[in-house]
Amino acid sequence: MPLSRVWELPYVTPSNPMVAVRIAQELAPKYFAPEFKKQGTVWGMHMAFAPSNLLSKKPIRSVQDLAGLKVAAQGFSPEVAKALGIALVNLPYPELYSALQQGVIDAVFWMDAGFVPYRLAEVAKYYTALELTGGGAWTCYNPESYKHMPRELQEVFYRSLEPFAMAATQVTQVDFAKKAQEAYKKLGVEIIKFSPQEQVKLHTMLKPVVEEWTVKLEKQGLPAKQLLSDIDRLSRKYEKLSPDELMRLSIEQPVAGIQ
Repeated sequence: MPLSRVWELPYVTPSNPMVAVRIAQELAPKYFAPEFKKQGTVWGMHMAFAPSNLLSKKPIRSVQDLAGLKVAAQGFSPEVAKALGIALVNLPYPELYSALQQGVIDAVFWMDAGFVPYRLAEVAKYYTALELTGGGAWTCYNPESYKHMPRELQEVFYRSLEPFAMAATQVTQVDFAKKAQEAYKKLGVEIIKFSPQEQVKLHTMLKPVVEEWTVKLEKQGLPAKQLLSDIDRLSRKYEKLSPDELMRLSIEQPVAGIQ
């Protein structure tokens, strides 16, 4: 399901992951639903994760500081890691705390909804806001089970999918991120943002990763280039909407016809 993994590319997921929920819903009929159909399921919704940031034991203030880091990350592209010059270490989530504590890893690429519950900021005191790669939880359903539902229940079920994805993303990603800032402050975590010059360097380093992904899929006959263009277009359309406005949109104007 290669097209569905587009959100794992660097700088594809919008800063507000609720925007990604809406975009995924709008683009599902053309790009994502067919992939699920091939697996014998029906595409339901995409609960988007916020773009990943870095929590580290030493300050990361430039692209150069990333080189050689031993970084734990789940679902992180090896191509992105290679471009950044970091070494990926695959560890189960419960082992991240002790791995940081013992020096097995230097940093973790993740999101606030992971950093805080797993208490990683107790042992890693530097948070670099990179908003790098995204991801999410896809939901699908059995078409046969859906067919056996009463018609009115089908309608209720279908219309609940997008609002549920919006609500779940808002609670676990958007609202949680705001609360996380207080937790970092109490723990003495320094929040670091790259300078504009370093941001340009980072984008330049990672641009070939997206280009190579696009070329690879286009050779397979998949519309990767158009998918990225559509995501960019819809990101600009929705990026200024507030969480409440996006939630209202999902309820009052849900995307139809995905089945």
